[in-house]
Amino acid sequence: MVIKSLPKKVSIALAISTIVGVVALSWSKSLSQSKSEMCVPASQDYRTLKGHSHWIYAIAMSPDGKTLASGSYDGTIKIWNQQDGKLLHTIEGKTIDGHGDAVKSLAISSVREVSPQGFRRILASGSWDNRIKLWNLENGKLIRTLSGHSDNVDAVAISSDMTTLASASWDRTVKLWNLKTGKLIRTLNHKHSVQTVAINTNRQLVASGTEDGKLLIWNLNNGQLKIPLDAHETAISSVSFSPDGRILASGDREGKIKLWNLVNGQLFKILDGHRHAVWSVAFSPDGKFIASGSYDKTIKLWNSQNGQLLKTLSGHDKAVWSVAFNPNGDRTLASGSADETIKIWNLSENF
Repeated sequence: MVIKSLPKKVSIALAISTIVGVVALSWSKSLSQSKSEMCVPASQDYRTLKGHSHWIYAIAMSPDGKTLASGSYDGTIKIWNQQDGKLLHTIEGKTIDGHGDAVKSLAISSVREVSPQGFRRILASGSWDNRIKLWNLENGKLIRTLSGHSDNVDAVAISSDMTTLASASWDRTVKLWNLKTGKLIRTLNHKHSVQTVAINTNRQLVASGTEDGKLLIWNLNNGQLKIPLDAHETAISSVSFSPDGRILASGDREGKIKLWNLVNGQLFKILDGHRHAVWSVAFSPDGKFIASGSYDKTIKLWNSQNGQLLKTLSGHDKAVWSVAFNPNGDRTLASGSADETIKIWNLSENF
């Protein structure tokens, strides 16, 4: 009997399902041992947004903190009023305008631009249909589609000056696009698939993390490689710059988070607390804290200067795929999960 090999995307989805199942089993065994760590004070409450019918891979918040976008495994994007939890718009997947596969990453522009229809803020989405789409966050309408990748787009990022969009793909490239025109500026080639990307406009840097654990820091202006690092022993799943661009956090599939000093290119802290893969890392707007979301169903809050674990937030029933601080600095954090929910966490002033 001949067994045909599964398509790559199907294989990945099955592998992720297996990981989530293993996490659930191991978590149930270790819960009694870690109950004290998992307890969150009553003041650390959260709100839950429901509406997706599949895993939530990506979330992003607008700079004023009023709007939240979420992207799902089924290609759906939802736009919410973050303050009252009201669903504002749904962009359906597998439609003429929508994505034809999972929405893996979202990014929202830092300022509103003037268009023929008035002011608008841009929402960028990267998908396993190999495309990036730009949407009007105000009404959920498609602005344009960026095509050029030949495999899954796993991550997108927008520069704070709204000039550049970066996209990371399994096709072993990062592409830099002119955000206003949609034209390709340049392609940054890698030796392995690229699963995460971030931009820091202050220092004109692009960071990319690859399947083989390489962390690469590029010059945003000319595309030159500045700092190549053999950073992790396994795939890097997420990277995030501190607001001033001096520190880079990278999370991997073994559950480790590493903090890098980009002034000298040296590793200065390893944050070791998650029991399973870290899927998302994010700096707070003031740069003092880092949030991490993991397959172990938890979110951890860390001191970015000394690496101290400050709190562990529990509430999701399955893997946490994405975390994002409210950019307006009001100490709220959003998380998206395989349990098909978004949680908005109200954090105390000093955690």
